[in-house]
Amino acid sequence: IAHSPIEELGTEGEMSSENLDRVLKLKSLMDSGVITKEEFEAQKNKLIHGSSSSDSVESKLKDLKSLLDSGAINQSEYDEQKRKLLEKL
Repeated sequence: IAHSPIEELGTEGEMSSENLDRVLKLKSLMDSGVITKEEFEAQKNKLIHGSSSSDSVESKLKDLKSLLDSGAINQSEYDEQKRKLLEKL
């Protein structure tokens, strides 16, 4: 059974609204194929458990995906840069 990020928090409100926004953005990235479900889950868990996230990683991931889609970078370059960006979260 899938649970939303809000349901996973229970009633204690452990996640800040900023982190909730980040989870929603990551979900959007997963839905659009920019990140995998496994990457989404890993990043969501970091946010739920209090790991900090650098600002604008989500927009950088979208920009990176656009570069890949346009042919400006190849799949290998995309994968490497995406990995580096996700490590910052």
